[in-house]
Amino acid sequence: YKKGKWAWENRLDLGYGTLYSKTFGWQKNEDKIDLLSKAKRSIGQSKFSYTGEMNFKTQFAPGYTLPDDSTIISRFMAPGYLLLSVGIDYKPADWISFYFSPATGKFTFVTDQSLADQGSFGVEAAVYDTAGVRTTKGANFRAEFGAYFSMSIKKDIMKNISLATDVNLFNNYTDKDKENRKKVDVDWQTSINMKVNKFITVSLFTHLIYDFNIKQKVFDKNDNAVYQVDENGIFVLNTDGEKVQKNDALIQFKEV
Repeated sequence: YKKGKWAWENRLDLGYGTLYSKTFGWQKNEDKIDLLSKAKRSIGQSKFSYTGEMNFKTQFAPGYTLPDDSTIISRFMAPGYLLLSVGIDYKPADWISFYFSPATGKFTFVTDQSLADQGSFGVEAAVYDTAGVRTTKGANFRAEFGAYFSMSIKKDIMKNISLATDVNLFNNYTDKDKENRKKVDVDWQTSINMKVNKFITVSLFTHLIYDFNIKQKVFDKNDNAVYQVDENGIFVLNTDGEKVQKNDALIQFKEV
């Protein structure tokens, strides 16, 4: 929507897909709800605009770590992400835009209590006593405040070949842990579409995510579990005397 100096852009991206393999049977390979809304007011006759942006993301259905199809690791609103920001948008041409916000709130929701108790997706984990009884429930909400940058490109790079890429970066410069202030969350999607003729189109899609608040179980090159050790190199044990597997932020990458 455009009128005078004002513009309002909205995008809703929904996807759900499944695939079948002999190893795992049916499993989902696509699951997303992504809503983006951006209101802008141009600054004079320039290509800059005062901008407010809202981005909401979650998924439709539960997720599992196959071949374990009984332990849920994610579901609708676990996680859910809400990004609210105000800043400056720069659009030098119709096919490219840059957006920077020094004041951005990033809110993470984990409405599944079992996942919240585990501290999934960066929320505070539950507290247990020495007998293993939960004394404090895990948090269902996490708030962060920092800076946000995004770049969007959509262009025909040559005849019958189009490129679309979206890069989103977030830095929580108010994190209580000063070491975490040096880290940047990355969400980068790219698609290339090549039209062979009116019947055939070839496409390539990649999606890279890095979020240091999302911890995943770590395995070595031989697919063996890597366990936590203390400063003396001694294995960390849980209340049952079992070794605790190491969790760390890892790069997630998808290619289609």
